[in-house]
Amino acid sequence: MAASRPASRAGELHELIQRALRNQRELLGRMIRGILFESQSQAPAGAEKSGGDIWPPEYEESVHYFAQRIGKGVPANAPIIDFAAFPITVGPAVWPLAELRRAALAAMEDTPEMPHDFIGAAEIAASYATNASLRGMDQTRDRFWQLFQNGLLHFRVVLERGIYEEELVSLINGGLNFTALFYSELGLAEETIRMEMNVSNTQDVEMHTARSGPAPHFVCRIPAVKIRQKVSAATLLSARRDCADQFLNELAVRFNAPVQPRSVPNP
Repeated sequence: MAASRPASRAGELHELIQRALRNQRELLGRMIRGILFESQSQAPAGAEKSGGDIWPPEYEESVHYFAQRIGKGVPANAPIIDFAAFPITVGPAVWPLAELRRAALAAMEDTPEMPHDFIGAAEIAASYATNASLRGMDQTRDRFWQLFQNGLLHFRVVLERGIYEEELVSLINGGLNFTALFYSELGLAEETIRMEMNVSNTQDVEMHTARSGPAPHFVCRIPAVKIRQKVSAATLLSARRDCADQFLNELAVRFNAPVQPRSVPNP
């Protein structure tokens, strides 16, 4: 019995050591998994790209392409509006060019009461295809637009007369209405759409309103204005007035004008 006692203790000691090693390995494994999980959840830079906070490269390419083709008769320092929209929750997709044209024409046919200050049916019919988009521009080359196969929409217009509130109301309402119907036609009614409106050449430019006149003058003091919204196409269609007012009031703030309802009723 005495001889077996040391052997039993040696066996118990060996078992304790093995158990301690297993516990250490499990603890180390949990620590490593925790570190990896924390690093993934705290990496917003990469996550932003998949979340739609970064525009696809086609947007800057489109801006550059149209900037090089503004008509010679257009004033050099006239304000320019760039409006873009993109479905941010949809993975990589490619819509046929024929489907883009069909969806665009359907979006116009559904809104005969809307002014054609955004994209008109005649402009869509006269557009031409590139390898990745439908592209259109008017004869004076102060209005441009592209519908890309990845779902990106880009519209550019030069405001030759300057910034007029009534023109902005018509333009933004028509743009949001077209955007909502276009994406609905593509089957994206419930998807989140990111929209951005950039207005350049605004330094010391006045916004002309019905309240303008000798005084007050509503003047922008910065060279460019950027306004963003995220909303589903269905919500945009049902609450277009609210979305339009948000854009218009954000513009008014940049021009140091009073904030108030400016849009037209929802259809």
